[in-house]
Amino acid sequence: MPPTSFFMTNKVDEENMEIEDLESILDDCLSLSFPSKYLLRHYRSKHESLIAFSNAHYYDNKLLTFPSADDLNSRVTYQHVSGHYDKGKTRQNKFEAQAIVEDVARRFQNEKTRKQSVGIVTFSQVQQNLIEDKLNELYRLDSELEAWATESDEPIFIKNLENVQGDERDVILFSIGYGPDENGQVSMNFGPLNREGGWRRLNVAVTRAREEMKVFATLRSDQINLNRTASEGVAGLKNFLTFAEKGHLVLDASQITTTDNHANLTQNIANRLRAEGLIVNVNIGTSDYRVDLGIVHPEHPKRYILSILLDGLNYFQAETTNDRELVLPKMLESLGWNIFRIWTLDWIENADLIVESILEKVNALLLKTEEHDHIVANVTESIHQNGYHIEEIDYSPIISKQIPYESTHLPKAFAIGAEGLEDLGNRALIHRQMELLIHHESPISKSFLYKRIMEHWEAKPSVKIERILSEIIVDVPSQVTKHRQPFYWKEQSVVDINYYRSNAGIGRNSEDIAPEEIIVALQEAVEQNLSIVEDDLVRYLARQFDFQKMGKQIEFSMRYAIGIAVEKQLVTQEEGRIKMIDNK
Repeated sequence: MPPTSFFMTNKVDEENMEIEDLESILDDCLSLSFPSKYLLRHYRSKHESLIAFSNAHYYDNKLLTFPSADDLNSRVTYQHVSGHYDKGKTRQNKFEAQAIVEDVARRFQNEKTRKQSVGIVTFSQVQQNLIEDKLNELYRLDSELEAWATESDEPIFIKNLENVQGDERDVILFSIGYGPDENGQVSMNFGPLNREGGWRRLNVAVTRAREEMKVFATLRSDQINLNRTASEGVAGLKNFLTFAEKGHLVLDASQITTTDNHANLTQNIANRLRAEGLIVNVNIGTSDYRVDLGIVHPEHPKRYILSILLDGLNYFQAETTNDRELVLPKMLESLGWNIFRIWTLDWIENADLIVESILEKVNALLLKTEEHDHIVANVTESIHQNGYHIEEIDYSPIISKQIPYESTHLPKAFAIGAEGLEDLGNRALIHRQMELLIHHESPISKSFLYKRIMEHWEAKPSVKIERILSEIIVDVPSQVTKHRQPFYWKEQSVVDINYYRSNAGIGRNSEDIAPEEIIVALQEAVEQNLSIVEDDLVRYLARQFDFQKMGKQIEFSMRYAIGIAVEKQLVTQEEGRIKMIDNK
């Protein structure tokens, strides 16, 4: 963003206008016809609505963004404030300032929103000063609120359009400041926005939020009369206020690009699902990347319960197999989507089976939500009975069977090193440590179990130590499955799990992951896609367990698990593809 021009001189060399500096280095480069390239990804906003306005109005929708599972619910909201802008005297808007301060106080009192960092952006320095003064008054009344606001990892900032560049927070509270005066008249003077390039300052200001943006204004979009100003920045403000008020972009049909074949397939699938009583939306999103179909949650109409991805435009526009099979699906999962894949040939051959599978998937997700809500309700009732109060929280359905790997804290050893492990007096302690590891981290491989014990005792591997550990493990209560090495399960558990664990930061080798655990990830992938090329599935499974590079050992482990799944008739293997088994 160009620096402010408040302190610049007005000297211009009119005889050499062609060599005068433009407003920014970027403009200088563009004027010299330098090749230009857009950045295609956006890292900050965790909800597409937070970047949708800028992407549509300033980046020609070339920024690749992804819709969230609650795409129907915009994270950019507008709160109209009753009051007026003091145009003739202070040039402040005390009504908006008070509303923002009250909102900050409410966020501190709420257990959920207290965890979010906050930034406040104003249109002018005087409005910034007013909000700072009001917050300081609040701090004097509540020292705990002051500590939360000023001493956290990301303290509250209050900045204006001229100096907010580079800042970001979870939540941005935006004070327009300008608006109708006490007589209801609206001036078309909006400070920095009216100057050349003012739209850039607006663009920077409205893209600072990670999770939520709330606009406080005594001004409404229909009160901005563009016939009275030629400023691009003011036009941008009118469009932004319209977006915040409505909660969505106003797009013309010319912006929707799709092929007839893809549109026909999408509509055909949507119509089949609607005939089953589902509420289905198509082409969800605001950038060039769209979710093909989204099934609206029957009990939460502002959220989607399932996305359906086709092998159409979005699929083939991805440049690599890695993008198509891993990056894009993982990005959607991180945004709360449950994913179901449909391949065109599968739909042509098995449309009825696919519809039935989608209905089963939706019902399974609904059941998980009900079970989770039931648990939450019981906990909430218990808390209320004990005299506590908790805020209502919006719980989303479980989106994957993947869970974190939780390491167990082992009882401290008093004598570390190989000598401690070899001491006969410590065998009872080692036995207890093994029992804890198996109970809390099962299924756990023999090699990883021994590794965890030796790391805890700070002992190096040796033949003698492995012999000692092998003697102790015999007496530890557990169930054992044997593959290329033994895997230990907690006693009286059924060797059948419905989750798989992330390997990030744990250090398990691929051979330390039980095939039963890999099969859970495998089944999840096949259920979502109906069929997958086996080589692609191997790479997908490796990535699910956080292996960034495919080695021979990793590939062998994944194919070994696929082989067991096929042998047990959990999936079928046909012409190089792994498919769901038709149980009809």
